[in-house]
Amino acid sequence: MPDQSNPAAVETSSAKPLFPEKQEGMFREALTVLNECAVPYAVSGAFALQRHTGIWRCTKDLDVFLMAENVPTALRCLEAHGFNCEVPDPVWLAKAHRDGFYIDLITGMSNAVITVEHTWIDRSQPAVIAGVKTRVLYRGRKMTSTRVLNPRAHQAMPQAFPGLLLAIAVRPR
Repeated sequence: MPDQSNPAAVETSSAKPLFPEKQEGMFREALTVLNECAVPYAVSGAFALQRHTGIWRCTKDLDVFLMAENVPTALRCLEAHGFNCEVPDPVWLAKAHRDGFYIDLITGMSNAVITVEHTWIDRSQPAVIAGVKTRVLYRGRKMTSTRVLNPRAHQAMPQAFPGLLLAIAVRPR
């Protein structure tokens, strides 16, 4: 459920939301740490949505897709920089958090049918998030991951963004 104390959390817009300073700083530090540790990853979620559609949505977390073999390195690096880390589901999800904000380290689908492959990272597109040069999942993979990892979010998307699925479905390859 969105944070009701932050009115921007329930809105989508072409205007960048005002993230709390601690949140944006945490995102900045996490991306910088992953880059410095040479962890191959691609950002997804709200930041990929913005990159591909121009639509901003406020979020409490940063979704980072990476291959399972890179999770131990990512967690070690993040822990060394003061993040609290955990692995709630070794099949697909690790988390790093601080000050109530989260980074989801996603390695695939919860039933292990689909796992992040190097091509997901190789095909990612350049982006700047929280002032850090990084990469976001390419558009086709973002939509697949949204459908597979969070079917309820996908079911809600046509109502929230009626033209989004159509635009992506008919885009030239």
